[in-house]
Amino acid sequence: MRSAVLIALVLSVLALARPVSMADESRKDALVVNLVKEIKSSSPSERPALANKLSDLIWHMDRSELDMINKNTIDEIAMMLSDKSEAVVYAAASALGDIGQPAIHTVPALLTALKELEASHSRGPVRPAPSIGAEDAIVNTLIKLKVCVPPSRIAISNSCDYLLR
Repeated sequence: MRSAVLIALVLSVLALARPVSMADESRKDALVVNLVKEIKSSSPSERPALANKLSDLIWHMDRSELDMINKNTIDEIAMMLSDKSEAVVYAAASALGDIGQPAIHTVPALLTALKELEASHSRGPVRPAPSIGAEDAIVNTLIKLKVCVPPSRIAISNSCDYLLR
């Protein structure tokens, strides 16, 4: 009797220590999907923190996990580029850049968001000293996606302006 209990205990421990399967790898993709849904249904005051959480989650994923993010989820992230909060736009652009080539089809949305940000800044109040903002995140993503190549090794916010003409 004791040996049967001991064997059952050993087998259960071994089952917990099994190698990671494909089903386990897709769990981060499920987290991304759920977080995107949560962002869409959250209030404007909650969206920036949740979008930042999404960006951080994607940044910590390895290439095989990023490749499992489906096109619909990538499209949902791209839709966040039109959010009124620059923090959400920043996080969405960063996430798309970290996803990489599977997000290449979002370039038109990235360019639209960049045009809108530049237009709103040109007619809005004078911004304080330069800082890293949503425009920079979009440009960085365009560079990561190899859509534009900056004239120097330093990515500056206007290095992809020729794409907006």
